[in-house]
Amino acid sequence: MSVLTLMSIYTEIIPGHGEDASPLCEQLDRGVLLGVFDGLGGAGSRKYTVNNTTKSGAYYASHLVHDAVNTFFKQPHHIQSVDKHSINRSVRNELVPKLKKLIVSTLKEWLKKNEQGLPNLKSSLIKRLPTTAAVVYLFSGQAVDFNHLSSEEVMDLSPGLDLHSLFLWSGDSRGYMLDPVNGLMQCTHDDLRSGGDAWENLWDDSPMSNYINADSDFSLNFYIKPMYNKSILFSATDGCFGYLKSPMHFEYLLLSTMNNAASMTLWESLLTTEIKSATSDDATLSLAAIGWNDFAELKKDFKERLKYISQEYIKPCEQLLQNQEKNSIKDLWKQYKSGYEAYEIPELVLKTNSVPSLITKVETNSMQKPITTVPIVITSIYVGNSDAAGQWIHKPGEKLNASEMRYLKTVITYHSKVNTDITLYVKVLTPDGGLISHPFVSPSGYSFSETRNINRSENLYWDFRGCGRPDRSIYRPGDYRVEIWYENICVGYTTVTLNEIAFNSYEQDT
Repeated sequence: MSVLTLMSIYTEIIPGHGEDASPLCEQLDRGVLLGVFDGLGGAGSRKYTVNNTTKSGAYYASHLVHDAVNTFFKQPHHIQSVDKHSINRSVRNELVPKLKKLIVSTLKEWLKKNEQGLPNLKSSLIKRLPTTAAVVYLFSGQAVDFNHLSSEEVMDLSPGLDLHSLFLWSGDSRGYMLDPVNGLMQCTHDDLRSGGDAWENLWDDSPMSNYINADSDFSLNFYIKPMYNKSILFSATDGCFGYLKSPMHFEYLLLSTMNNAASMTLWESLLTTEIKSATSDDATLSLAAIGWNDFAELKKDFKERLKYISQEYIKPCEQLLQNQEKNSIKDLWKQYKSGYEAYEIPELVLKTNSVPSLITKVETNSMQKPITTVPIVITSIYVGNSDAAGQWIHKPGEKLNASEMRYLKTVITYHSKVNTDITLYVKVLTPDGGLISHPFVSPSGYSFSETRNINRSENLYWDFRGCGRPDRSIYRPGDYRVEIWYENICVGYTTVTLNEIAFNSYEQDT
């Protein structure tokens, strides 16, 4: 398995009559292109005969936009990457308008050639050539050879690598990121009249508020996220996630099939089988795993996350479903949502002949207790061994021996959504699940806490004080779990192995 590995899924609910285009899943000279396109069979039910083959407008729309996007990204595009503002300007002012112009011209030129002799549409519900699109473009601001990326470059967050993920979408197909710390994150926002809540839409199939078509203006939404460490990026049509019991079940489906596979090819096969058995629609998925040397390493990194999702969400959810307690399931969703929608922040939306506007989703309900909003998104967690002054004895990534430990020190990188004071709580859990805490100093249920003033920005750095003693080790060999908490929500965790067997004593002091 290469440090960059691609995988795609394409299934039709009726073989030979699907309206999704085949997924885009390609490695380009300076990037990786993932894309899915779901032709909208209701709005696009009008039939067209091309080369003696009759298909719906939905079918042709998804394939035409697929080809336009593929053509566009194979051309050279220079995205200014001096800082996040220059990247946004390049995408907003150059890349997105040019891509939209190509899509519109492609649809209109196709209609000129293939619509002659057809009667005019009489229903406003019917659109010519309607489709969704969800594209993920992984690119570098530097001249990076994607054929020779090393795992060290990806894992070390190399500034010279300068990797970013551009999410582009219109409609209800989605772009996602999946990593071992944060789990599944939806990085797009569904264009739905109901507002786009992923759980609500499973129970109330809302009409779309925006999608690509040849008759009316549409928006191309975009969101840009820097890449800081190993991650899985993918795009998916609603046939992959829209028929499951909850968004939590989609993450569980991805991780459980991964865990049961012995290779990337077998994971693709198992995931395809499970999606086909659950869906009542065509389903398309395009995926890239970035940063792992082999599939065994990939599986190992996600084992803890699979265990967590299963215990904290899937088992309780199944019990609630059995008892028909829908409102209680919604409470589980609210808890999961704080991490799942970590990157669903206000998006820039571009429309033809209009100024880009900022769209903000606001939810209020005076009858309910306010939902906790997590003000940060953790992108990485590192653990090492430090002295009492916080200087490294063994840096993160180096081998840690239990008998040599002094302070188990944690460092996180994160994005902040707001300017505020924030208190984070840290749990250090022993191999047998016990909490390392001090009877007089530690907050109840935690090892320690820290309060800081943070600013709205990306790629911020927080080094916590260590947990231990200055004169000797309090640690036994084994796997320790470090959890970061905000209020009552675990916002990130990692595990660290302390080696060696022989040492003298063990006390739970901080």
